[in-house]
Amino acid sequence: MYRLSGFSSIPVNTDSEYKTFLNENHLQGATSSEKVRLGLKYDGELVSLMTFSSPRYSNEADWELLRFCNKKGCSVVGEASKLLSHFEKNDVLVLQNEIN
Repeated sequence: MYRLSGFSSIPVNTDSEYKTFLNENHLQGATSSEKVRLGLKYDGELVSLMTFSSPRYSNEADWELLRFCNKKGCSVVGEASKLLSHFEKNDVLVLQNEIN
């Protein structure tokens, strides 16, 4: 495992890039309902990804966090807070734990 810092937050616009990343690194793989995809790149390589969509379980929230993962074998320092800060626009998030 290696630790990274000094990354840049970017929107992930290509379907193939985010789907491949989630299928390789997230327990549940990719979904088809993501509306916003944000990632962190290090030396041009995607190392962390967070996806958001309309909430499925709450009428009070504007967004729901659907997926979050790092590249396997990689620990990215401060990745979750950096991605959430980038996304945050006074919206309410529903953080749904999908693993029981």
